[in-house]
Amino acid sequence: MSSQRKKSAYRLFINGCWSAVDSRMQSVEIPVGGLGFTHGLGAFETLRVYRGCPLFWDCHWARLNSAADELEIPLPLDSGRLLAYLRMWLKADDIREARLKIILWAGPSMSGSYWDPPETALMAVEIVSLAEDLSLFPATGVSVCLAEHPWTYRAPNYKPIAYAPYLLARRAAKRRGFDDALLADEQGTVLESSCANLIWEKDGRLGTTSPDATVIPGTVIGALLEHSRQEGRPIEETDLHLEQLQEVSGLWLANAYWGVVPVIAVENKWTQKETSAQLNDLLKSWYEGLVLQQLNLFNCQA
Repeated sequence: MSSQRKKSAYRLFINGCWSAVDSRMQSVEIPVGGLGFTHGLGAFETLRVYRGCPLFWDCHWARLNSAADELEIPLPLDSGRLLAYLRMWLKADDIREARLKIILWAGPSMSGSYWDPPETALMAVEIVSLAEDLSLFPATGVSVCLAEHPWTYRAPNYKPIAYAPYLLARRAAKRRGFDDALLADEQGTVLESSCANLIWEKDGRLGTTSPDATVIPGTVIGALLEHSRQEGRPIEETDLHLEQLQEVSGLWLANAYWGVVPVIAVENKWTQKETSAQLNDLLKSWYEGLVLQQLNLFNCQA
């Protein structure tokens, strides 16, 4: 099948209706005076559409809803209505594989003061169709480098549209020839990558970053944590320091777009051990099981 990527579709929900937006953003009037634009008040979610199924939809919506509550932004749509629109667009455009991004911006405050909560919000949906033959799992692992500076950003419990620290860390890693940046705080505690949570194997146990650390709680790692407990081999939430990397046999990144992908090397710090192959198969099987549950939940073709 063709591996050619199709064009993206962008839609904005303003004043109770959807508007398609062209690449020059000329088709609608956008309230640039809204708090989402002037003060970065907003959140977003990125997820994978696989075989027509928006994977881990309920988890992503729960995180977006939590962000809206914390930021005091009124959600213009509920989960059911937005999901119905998405299914309609995917069917109309004959798309089964896609990267889906949902963005929520705060609108302007009617009082004119940015100290007051906004009464309106703007929502956008971007659907970038992917090749029909694109695997659920990356064909190869990724290489990462340490971020150029210790990570001091205090991550919220959602994905903020003010995402500059992560974007800049990823860009710097790309310029140096790596796929992603590994973030560690001033004490050398390994946190996450610029776009994914971490899983590692150390002393025969699977671990992931402690919830006390400043990381964005991912939807995939959350599902894997619960599933690992059900399987009787729980992923432990704990700390991992840079000087302990050599004690690690396997390292993986987990997010809603990649799924679970092995790290093959951390620049000048660590390389993947052969003993991680069995654990890689285990994590892959867990994730495949979770995806199958999602396909069944949304009545998508397995």
